[in-house]
Amino acid sequence: MSLLPLFAVLTGNDYISLPALETFFSRVHFPLGNVSHTGRKHFRIQGLLNWLSRFANVEEAMENVLKYLNLKDQESVRQLLYSAMEEYDLSDTVNLETFFHGGLYVSPTAVQLNLPDWVQNALAKGALSPLLSDALVLKRVFLHAQVEDFRRISAHNVTQPIRKVIYALLLNMYQSSQAELQENKRNMHIFVEEFDRLETNLRRSRVEISFISEDSNEDLSLQNLPGVRYWS
Repeated sequence: MSLLPLFAVLTGNDYISLPALETFFSRVHFPLGNVSHTGRKHFRIQGLLNWLSRFANVEEAMENVLKYLNLKDQESVRQLLYSAMEEYDLSDTVNLETFFHGGLYVSPTAVQLNLPDWVQNALAKGALSPLLSDALVLKRVFLHAQVEDFRRISAHNVTQPIRKVIYALLLNMYQSSQAELQENKRNMHIFVEEFDRLETNLRRSRVEISFISEDSNEDLSLQNLPGVRYWS
Protein backbone atom coordinates (compact mmCIF):
# COMPACT_ATOMS: atom_id res chain seq x y z
CA MET A 1 0.00 0.00 0.00
CA SER A 2 2.96 2.32 0.52
CA LEU A 3 3.46 2.30 -3.26
CA LEU A 4 0.03 3.79 -4.00
CA PRO A 5 1.23 7.43 -3.96
CA LEU A 6 3.90 6.59 -6.53
CA PHE A 7 1.34 4.74 -8.63
CA ALA A 8 -1.03 7.75 -8.52
CA VAL A 9 1.69 10.17 -9.56
CA LEU A 10 2.96 7.96 -12.40
CA THR A 11 -0.53 7.51 -13.84
CA GLY A 12 -1.09 11.26 -13.99
CA ASN A 13 -3.48 11.58 -11.07
CA ASP A 14 -1.67 14.80 -10.11
CA TYR A 15 -1.61 16.34 -13.60
CA ILE A 16 2.13 15.86 -13.91
CA SER A 17 3.07 16.02 -17.56
CA LEU A 18 6.66 15.01 -18.08
CA PRO A 19 8.15 13.80 -21.36
CA ALA A 20 10.53 11.78 -19.19
CA LEU A 21 7.60 9.73 -17.85
CA GLU A 22 6.52 8.91 -21.39
CA THR A 23 10.08 7.69 -21.91
CA PHE A 24 9.62 5.39 -18.92
CA PHE A 25 6.33 3.98 -20.23
CA SER A 26 7.78 3.45 -23.70
CA ARG A 27 10.75 1.46 -22.38
CA VAL A 28 9.38 -0.56 -19.48
CA HIS A 29 7.84 -3.98 -20.18
CA PHE A 30 4.72 -4.53 -18.09
CA PRO A 31 3.29 -7.96 -17.28
CA LEU A 32 0.60 -8.65 -19.85
CA GLY A 33 -2.16 -9.70 -17.46
CA ASN A 34 -5.66 -10.25 -18.82
CA VAL A 35 -5.61 -7.55 -21.51
CA SER A 36 -8.60 -8.92 -23.40
CA HIS A 37 -10.76 -8.58 -20.29
CA THR A 38 -9.75 -5.08 -19.25
CA GLY A 39 -9.41 -3.46 -22.67
CA ARG A 40 -6.36 -1.78 -24.12
CA LYS A 41 -7.05 1.60 -22.49
CA HIS A 42 -6.64 -0.01 -19.05
CA PHE A 43 -3.48 -1.87 -19.96
CA ARG A 44 -1.14 0.82 -18.63
CA ILE A 45 -2.93 1.03 -15.27
CA GLN A 46 -3.12 -2.73 -14.78
CA GLY A 47 0.41 -3.24 -16.05
CA LEU A 48 1.84 -0.55 -13.78
CA LEU A 49 0.10 -2.02 -10.73
CA ASN A 50 1.48 -5.48 -11.51
CA TRP A 51 4.94 -4.07 -12.17
CA LEU A 52 5.05 -2.05 -8.93
CA SER A 53 3.94 -5.08 -6.91
CA ARG A 54 7.38 -6.62 -7.52
CA PHE A 55 9.11 -4.08 -5.28
CA ALA A 56 9.34 -4.13 -1.50
CA ASN A 57 9.21 -0.38 -0.90
CA VAL A 58 8.96 3.03 -2.52
CA GLU A 59 12.71 3.56 -2.70
CA GLU A 60 13.27 0.35 -4.65
CA ALA A 61 10.40 1.11 -7.01
CA MET A 62 11.61 4.67 -7.57
CA GLU A 63 15.10 3.49 -8.55
CA ASN A 64 13.60 1.06 -11.03
CA VAL A 65 11.51 3.85 -12.56
CA LEU A 66 14.50 6.17 -12.89
CA LYS A 67 16.77 3.60 -14.52
CA TYR A 68 14.60 3.77 -17.66
CA LEU A 69 15.21 7.53 -17.99
CA ASN A 70 18.11 9.40 -19.50
CA LEU A 71 20.79 10.09 -16.91
CA LYS A 72 20.42 13.87 -17.17
CA ASP A 73 16.70 13.65 -16.28
CA GLN A 74 16.89 11.26 -13.35
CA GLU A 75 17.56 13.63 -10.46
CA SER A 76 15.00 16.28 -11.48
CA VAL A 77 12.34 13.62 -12.03
CA ARG A 78 13.15 12.01 -8.68
CA GLN A 79 12.63 15.33 -6.87
CA LEU A 80 9.39 16.07 -8.69
CA LEU A 81 7.91 12.63 -8.03
CA TYR A 82 8.77 12.68 -4.33
CA SER A 83 7.39 16.21 -4.04
CA ALA A 84 4.08 15.17 -5.62
CA MET A 85 3.88 12.08 -3.41
CA GLU A 86 4.03 14.26 -0.28
CA GLU A 87 0.45 15.34 -1.00
CA TYR A 88 -0.70 11.85 -0.03
CA ASP A 89 -1.19 10.94 3.61
CA LEU A 90 -1.83 7.23 4.08
CA SER A 91 -3.44 7.09 7.50
CA ASP A 92 -2.37 4.30 9.81
CA THR A 93 -5.97 4.02 11.00
CA VAL A 94 -7.33 3.10 7.56
CA ASN A 95 -6.77 -0.37 6.17
CA LEU A 96 -6.95 -0.04 2.39
CA GLU A 97 -6.54 -3.79 1.92
CA THR A 98 -10.14 -4.29 3.06
CA PHE A 99 -11.27 -1.96 0.28
CA PHE A 100 -9.25 -3.58 -2.50
CA HIS A 101 -10.20 -7.11 -1.44
CA GLY A 102 -13.79 -6.57 -0.35
CA GLY A 103 -14.81 -3.07 -1.40
CA LEU A 104 -15.11 -1.98 2.24
CA TYR A 105 -13.79 1.40 3.34
CA VAL A 106 -14.86 3.83 6.03
CA SER A 107 -14.10 7.46 5.28
CA PRO A 108 -13.12 9.48 8.38
CA THR A 109 -14.70 12.54 6.76
CA ALA A 110 -17.95 10.68 6.16
CA VAL A 111 -18.04 9.46 9.76
CA GLN A 112 -17.33 12.94 11.12
CA LEU A 113 -20.17 14.39 9.05
CA ASN A 114 -22.49 11.58 10.19
CA LEU A 115 -23.32 10.70 6.59
CA PRO A 116 -25.80 7.90 5.86
CA ASP A 117 -24.51 4.54 4.67
CA TRP A 118 -25.56 5.05 1.05
CA VAL A 119 -23.39 8.19 0.79
CA GLN A 120 -20.43 6.57 2.56
CA ASN A 121 -20.58 3.58 0.20
CA ALA A 122 -20.82 5.80 -2.89
CA LEU A 123 -17.90 7.92 -1.69
CA ALA A 124 -15.71 4.87 -1.04
CA LYS A 125 -16.46 3.38 -4.47
CA GLY A 126 -15.90 6.63 -6.37
CA ALA A 127 -19.54 6.67 -7.46
CA LEU A 128 -20.09 10.33 -6.56
CA SER A 129 -19.46 12.96 -9.22
CA PRO A 130 -16.35 15.14 -8.75
CA LEU A 131 -18.57 18.09 -7.83
CA LEU A 132 -20.11 16.16 -4.94
CA SER A 133 -16.98 14.44 -3.64
CA ASP A 134 -14.88 17.62 -3.87
CA ALA A 135 -17.51 19.67 -2.04
CA LEU A 136 -17.85 16.96 0.59
CA VAL A 137 -14.19 16.26 1.28
CA LEU A 138 -12.33 19.40 0.17
CA LYS A 139 -15.07 22.07 0.35
CA ARG A 140 -13.67 23.18 -2.99
CA VAL A 141 -15.10 22.61 -6.48
CA PHE A 142 -14.15 23.43 -10.06
CA LEU A 143 -17.02 24.47 -12.32
CA HIS A 144 -16.07 23.49 -15.83
CA ALA A 145 -16.68 26.14 -18.47
CA GLN A 146 -19.68 25.59 -20.71
CA VAL A 147 -19.66 26.07 -24.48
CA GLU A 148 -20.80 29.68 -24.35
CA ASP A 149 -19.97 33.28 -25.23
CA PHE A 150 -17.07 34.08 -22.90
CA ARG A 151 -17.91 37.78 -23.07
CA ARG A 152 -21.02 37.07 -21.01
CA ILE A 153 -21.32 35.95 -17.39
CA SER A 154 -20.75 32.29 -16.62
CA ALA A 155 -23.72 29.99 -17.13
CA HIS A 156 -23.01 28.53 -13.68
CA ASN A 157 -24.27 31.73 -12.03
CA VAL A 158 -27.91 30.81 -12.56
CA THR A 159 -27.53 27.43 -10.82
CA GLN A 160 -25.70 28.65 -7.72
CA PRO A 161 -28.86 28.53 -5.51
CA ILE A 162 -29.26 24.86 -6.46
CA ARG A 163 -25.62 24.14 -5.70
CA LYS A 164 -25.97 25.81 -2.29
CA VAL A 165 -28.79 23.39 -1.42
CA ILE A 166 -26.64 20.47 -2.62
CA TYR A 167 -23.71 21.67 -0.51
CA ALA A 168 -25.95 22.04 2.54
CA LEU A 169 -27.24 18.50 2.08
CA LEU A 170 -23.75 17.08 1.63
CA LEU A 171 -22.35 18.88 4.66
CA ASN A 172 -25.26 17.69 6.80
CA MET A 173 -26.39 21.21 7.63
CA TYR A 174 -30.09 20.55 8.01
CA GLN A 175 -31.00 21.11 11.64
CA SER A 176 -33.71 19.36 13.62
CA SER A 177 -35.28 22.46 15.18
CA GLN A 178 -35.58 26.22 14.71
CA ALA A 179 -33.71 26.78 18.00
CA GLU A 180 -30.75 24.72 16.82
CA LEU A 181 -30.92 26.48 13.45
CA GLN A 182 -30.71 29.95 15.02
CA GLU A 183 -27.86 28.90 17.33
CA ASN A 184 -25.77 27.58 14.45
CA LYS A 185 -26.48 30.65 12.33
CA ARG A 186 -24.94 32.81 15.06
CA ASN A 187 -21.89 30.66 15.73
CA MET A 188 -20.92 28.93 12.49
CA HIS A 189 -19.99 30.08 9.00
CA ILE A 190 -19.26 27.36 6.46
CA PHE A 191 -18.04 28.07 2.95
CA VAL A 192 -17.46 26.09 -0.22
CA GLU A 193 -14.83 27.52 -2.52
CA GLU A 194 -15.88 27.59 -6.17
CA PHE A 195 -13.60 28.06 -9.16
CA ASP A 196 -15.43 29.45 -12.18
CA ARG A 197 -14.58 31.71 -15.10
CA LEU A 198 -14.80 35.50 -15.38
CA GLU A 199 -14.73 36.06 -19.10
CA THR A 200 -11.67 33.98 -20.03
CA ASN A 201 -9.97 34.14 -16.62
CA LEU A 202 -10.20 31.81 -13.65
CA ARG A 203 -12.22 33.27 -10.77
CA ARG A 204 -12.29 32.00 -7.19
CA SER A 205 -15.21 32.79 -4.92
CA ARG A 206 -16.35 31.68 -1.46
CA VAL A 207 -19.98 30.60 -1.28
CA GLU A 208 -21.45 30.70 2.23
CA ILE A 209 -23.72 27.77 2.93
CA SER A 210 -26.83 28.51 4.95
CA PHE A 211 -28.25 26.25 7.62
CA ILE A 212 -31.82 25.20 6.88
CA SER A 213 -34.30 23.81 9.34
CA GLU A 214 -35.77 20.41 8.53
CA ASP A 215 -39.12 21.92 9.57
CA SER A 216 -39.18 23.80 6.26
CA ASN A 217 -39.27 20.56 4.28
CA GLU A 218 -39.29 17.35 6.24
CA ASP A 219 -38.49 15.24 3.17
CA LEU A 220 -35.34 17.17 2.28
CA SER A 221 -32.50 15.47 4.13
CA LEU A 222 -29.57 13.38 3.04
CA GLN A 223 -30.80 10.36 5.01
CA ASN A 224 -34.08 9.97 3.13
CA LEU A 225 -33.11 11.58 -0.18
CA PRO A 226 -33.08 8.27 -2.13
CA GLY A 227 -36.75 7.79 -1.28
CA VAL A 228 -37.94 11.27 -2.23
CA ARG A 229 -40.17 11.40 -5.28
CA TYR A 230 -41.35 14.51 -7.13
CA TRP A 231 -44.30 14.89 -9.45
CA SER A 232 -44.89 17.82 -11.79
